[in-house]
Amino acid sequence: MESYTVDPVRKFETKGGVSQLISVPFAAAVGVNQVVYAAVATQRIRVMGWRAHSNTAALGSWTLKSGTLVTIGGPNWAPLNTAPVDIMPVVDSGYLETDTGFGLLVDVALSAVNFNIFIIVYTPGTI
Repeated sequence: MESYTVDPVRKFETKGGVSQLISVPFAAAVGVNQVVYAAVATQRIRVMGWRAHSNTAALGSWTLKSGTLVTIGGPNWAPLNTAPVDIMPVVDSGYLETDTGFGLLVDVALSAVNFNIFIIVYTPGTI
């Protein structure tokens, strides 16, 4: 079930206009190539920040990938559900992005992970 929230306040300026911050909350089981955000033709997905933690008492490991199956970030460790969460604050430049026309995927190992990933979707050449 997809559930996205667009932040009406946080906007990122691009040459072609404004890209609004999108919050993508989801729970990912242990597995590979799980879709975080589907591909958008001619556009890139830039990860602006995240919040992650294991939803069990075990440490989880996760890696972000472009839809090309190339690793673009990680591995990262999701703290136990009783520990502080793994947070990368939203920053203007973002942390990583997909290739043009490809979605954002995640691989999860060791334990399921709860996420809230913050992204913008934009057309290359306009940022």
